[in-house]
Amino acid sequence: DLPQYETGNASSFARGAVFARPWRVVTLSSSATTEGYQARVRLGQPAQTGVLAGPLGAGVTGRFDALHALTLNLHFGGLSSAGRLAVLNGRNRVAILASNGVWEIIGFQSAEEISAGRWRLTKLLRGLHGTTVLHDYGR
Repeated sequence: DLPQYETGNASSFARGAVFARPWRVVTLSSSATTEGYQARVRLGQPAQTGVLAGPLGAGVTGRFDALHALTLNLHFGGLSSAGRLAVLNGRNRVAILASNGVWEIIGFQSAEEISAGRWRLTKLLRGLHGTTVLHDYGR
């Protein structure tokens, strides 16, 4: 239940992400009830996914936060830094699920690989697209 973060009709907004080893093509289906599912999209490559490597504390909403950092372990691949204007225009977005099941959309300017597969994201732009800056992101 990722919050809608792009303009358009809310009924057509849905996002899916799959990571699996070994990778297999996945078809996502949907239904308004518990039957009559219809295929909606075919996912031909794994999503860029990861897990928090440490707690993420509270931050500010709607402006860049130079005090807090986000550390995560990616399942594969890497990240890159982006300029302030690019981040404000939608680049470098991550969705983080809090322990209470609520999502927060975060932008970041700086990405640094601090060890193999472990990334430190700084200059965070928190609580984007109407999401709430939550305080219960644990390990």
